[in-house]
Amino acid sequence: MNKRKLEAKDLFTLQSVTNPQLSPAGKEVVFVRTYIDAEENTYVANLFHADLQSGEVTQWTYGSERVSSPKWSADGTSIAFLSTRDGKKQVYVLAARGGEAKRLTFFEKGVASFQWSPCGKKIWVNGDVKEGKTFIDYDDETEKNTPQPHRVTKMKYKLDGAGLLPQDVFKQIGIVDLETGEVTEFTSGHHHHTLQAVSHDGKKVVMSVNRAENEDFEFRQPLYIVDVETKAEAVLLDEEGYYGGAAFSHNDRYIAFTGSDRTFENATHANLFVYDTTNAELIN
Repeated sequence: MNKRKLEAKDLFTLQSVTNPQLSPAGKEVVFVRTYIDAEENTYVANLFHADLQSGEVTQWTYGSERVSSPKWSADGTSIAFLSTRDGKKQVYVLAARGGEAKRLTFFEKGVASFQWSPCGKKIWVNGDVKEGKTFIDYDDETEKNTPQPHRVTKMKYKLDGAGLLPQDVFKQIGIVDLETGEVTEFTSGHHHHTLQAVSHDGKKVVMSVNRAENEDFEFRQPLYIVDVETKAEAVLLDEEGYYGGAAFSHNDRYIAFTGSDRTFENATHANLFVYDTTNAELIN
């Protein structure tokens, strides 16, 4: 077999398999397969399922959508995922034993990330909300179709891959009821809130938020443990640097997360931390 050099057209034959998620019972897995649609000149990502006992692999979603972030419910009966099938990323829920995926969210600006509630009846969501609006408030068509000037009042006004950043849009946390679709806002205000983790008993969440009035010279993202019922906050970590990717241990006593303290600015390597909620001790 003669060797040849890699050509640009070979990109269309490549496929990637990412984000494998093992079911709670450990007998099956869902994952995302991505490829380039040559005719449409766009990436397509669909959800696949594999039975680990039989080895059978089945495609669960089709079309030109982009699926991401599949997650099993705690009881293993449902899978939630993000999809662009109706435009912006929204949460869809699919029964593990088959059927059509149900669209759960109808947010103006889509959903950035989500977490299952342990009860399996609600899903925590994280997404952009315009100041003074809610997740489900839509701008009128006149405002959408008419070009608007972009007024910049902050030093951090653009981002690679995102372009110009809206000055009046903030990331908020909410809860969506699976049965009714009702959305409850958990956070509000002119600060960016990022949902990190939900405890296994459903009583606590970990979130990150910087409430400094002028964030132009802020390079930190403190972590908080928040009581779901009272919204009372306890500081998990409030130091210079960026921290996240939190996860609760199965008994909810420990919280693991990664982050760096910016000792070498943006070149600082990340460390792994474990926080003991009982003794309030942090171990690097």
